Amino acid sequence: KALERADHVAGLSYLKLTRLFLPQDHWLNHYYLSIRLFCLLANAAYSCGRLDDANDAIQNVLKEGQSIEDKLDVYYVLVTLLMSSKRAEDAYSVCHEVLSQLDENIPASCDAQELAALLRKTNNVLNTMSDSELLGMKNMDSSDRLYSVLRFYSIMVVVAFFSKPQMMPFLTSRIVQISIAHGVCKHSVRGFVQYAAVLCSCKAMKDIPGACRIGRMAMAFAKQFNLSDPHIYYGYFGFVACHTEPLQACADMIRQGFIIGMQVGDISTAFFNAIQHIRTALIGGENLASLLKETDYYLKLTDLYAHTLPKQYLKIFRETISVLIDKGESTSSGEVMENPTTTNIANISEAAA
Repeated sequence: KALERADHVAGLSYLKLTRLFLPQDHWLNHYYLSIRLFCLLANAAYSCGRLDDANDAIQNVLKEGQSIEDKLDVYYVLVTLLMSSKRAEDAYSVCHEVLSQLDENIPASCDAQELAALLRKTNNVLNTMSDSELLGMKNMDSSDRLYSVLRFYSIMVVVAFFSKPQMMPFLTSRIVQISIAHGVCKHSVRGFVQYAAVLCSCKAMKDIPGACRIGRMAMAFAKQFNLSDPHIYYGYFGFVACHTEPLQACADMIRQGFIIGMQVGDISTAFFNAIQHIRTALIGGENLASLLKETDYYLKLTDLYAHTLPKQYLKIFRETISVLIDKGESTSSGEVMENPTTTNIANISEAAA
């Protein structure tokens, strides 16, 4: 009940207490109860910023779980945990491993020509379908194995942004292909938004009108599924709608994505919304003093929840805002900036373009 009310602190306390009363042979004689308990424990601990407790629960399930299906929930938490700790390459490897076990064949790399051809092929299929045909696609049952495949492809796209951005066209195209062929689900919605974002940024296949069409369709799907997924807020309003809608309005919606992420315990995605909120509001001309306070608020939360990756990006934006206000004379944080990796610099430069 506590977790249903998004009271993750109370939920974590109850779950840890429950764990104390498990018999020593619980993995043998109460296997499915143990799987359920430790999956909930991993999620609740992660949502509270208790990353060590989350990792302990994850490792228990990975050790004792008897099938890939039983381990999927903790693998997902593991990916988000690794991402928040600036271990994007490890997170990508976990996604690759899981999808391989789900019979997906993901190439180690794709050259630019292959990716451009793949995007053209996917776009051609989408362009042959009317809006009503797209919105009328059948729903995928959550028990379908491909439901889990789409779940991990959609988080792998997020991971790839920080570790292998060149693979994003392949990953997003695969989500679209599976959804058209086998039905749509809530993970398809995120995937369509991600595909639209790729169309907005891919130099070889840039298609803003097409991307906006796919993005609007994804948001219509979100209404059909009654979906409040924080991923689609920063994905759509931060990378797609910002090309045609007022930036101030987009920034407000991304801020809403941050609030939703915090409410449902998806802390990593909440911080991705925070990053995009600051970036979009900055470009949109929001008052710099107010924006500096907002950035400091987000930075305090990254410390509270021990999320180092978003902190790195937010610090870069904070220093930029400080310089714009008074060249950092009185507003600088005074901290020595870590040197971002080449990949991070490229991603930030692309995001601000």
